[in-house]
Amino acid sequence: MQGHTSAGPTILVDGTPVSRRTDGIGRWSANVLRETALARPDWRLVVVGFSDDRSRPYLLPELPNVERLFLPVPRRAYQAVYSLVGRMPVDRWVPRADALVSTNYTAFPAVSNTPSVVTVFDLAYVDLPDVIEKRNLAHLRKHVPRTMTEASAITTISPFTESRIDAEFPGHAPVHLVDCGLDPQFLAPRSSGGPRLPDGYVLAVGTLEPRKNLVTLLRAWALLDPDVRRRHPLVVVGSAGWGEQQPPADIPADVLAGVTFTGYVEDADLPAVYAGAALFVFPSRYEGFGLPLLEAMSCGVPAVVSDIPPFHEIGTDLVDYADPDDPSDFARAVTERLGSRDDGRVALASERARAWTWERSGAQMAATIEGVLR
Repeated sequence: MQGHTSAGPTILVDGTPVSRRTDGIGRWSANVLRETALARPDWRLVVVGFSDDRSRPYLLPELPNVERLFLPVPRRAYQAVYSLVGRMPVDRWVPRADALVSTNYTAFPAVSNTPSVVTVFDLAYVDLPDVIEKRNLAHLRKHVPRTMTEASAITTISPFTESRIDAEFPGHAPVHLVDCGLDPQFLAPRSSGGPRLPDGYVLAVGTLEPRKNLVTLLRAWALLDPDVRRRHPLVVVGSAGWGEQQPPADIPADVLAGVTFTGYVEDADLPAVYAGAALFVFPSRYEGFGLPLLEAMSCGVPAVVSDIPPFHEIGTDLVDYADPDDPSDFARAVTERLGSRDDGRVALASERARAWTWERSGAQMAATIEGVLR
């Protein structure tokens, strides 16, 4: 553990998202926490992990006011006690703190008599439970309602989720918006990097899990004119999540043969992958925000996305929308957009996307924590 001599407050941080996840939650958490630490250099941030986290990837950079602490128990054992028995405090292993920040739906790990700031990204477990892994669904149903009233403050990533919290949890703790942002590398994307991809490709980005709705996209792809598929092959970027990973049986073999699945792509290579696409598609059934859409817009790529509220908050009238449950509607929108690129509209979308910065997000989180400290 690094030494820190500041007289400022000590903030405990749940290390789960920054040492166990490489998905959107992990990226959001790492970026927001980094910028929070940079915005408040007099604060001491202690990232709390478990004994088995030492060998896991760690997404936060080294900063003078951020340190790591490992509890002397395995994560799985503690999580089992937390979820099934009760929230066992870890007070004896952590420094006395002024606040706990947890960016993964619950005040985790449990710390006695410490105000908490908890991030709730969305309410998919309420609105669309079939897209949530059963084990995680049970955990969320048990702990999120308690979090809504026991936390000192809730942060969330979009006005849509804030409105859903208002509707679902009357009397909840104060809710504060902490936006998503763009990494600086998206402001000047490289022309090369990442996997070798075909010319003219259409790009989809996201963890491969039911919520991302790859099934609708593949069925839409099968409905496209074969000449369109040849000129604009589909590329799917994302690591495997949970659920059935096999394509549906009704997708013809020749259609699947023209789809490239890259698996996980390093963050540093993503801007070039976006920038090389002729079109970005995002058929997700449910999102709290939709960071890949923001990234695609910033790279000057036209987009066809699901007709859901968070995407309208980002894309307004600068992207095209389709019904995520209707493959024919997605096929229609993709065909129309590939046939009529509007460079002026794309440029406006890129300019709009650049208003979201992680620096702003860190300032929003810091202000929320300060409110709790007061």
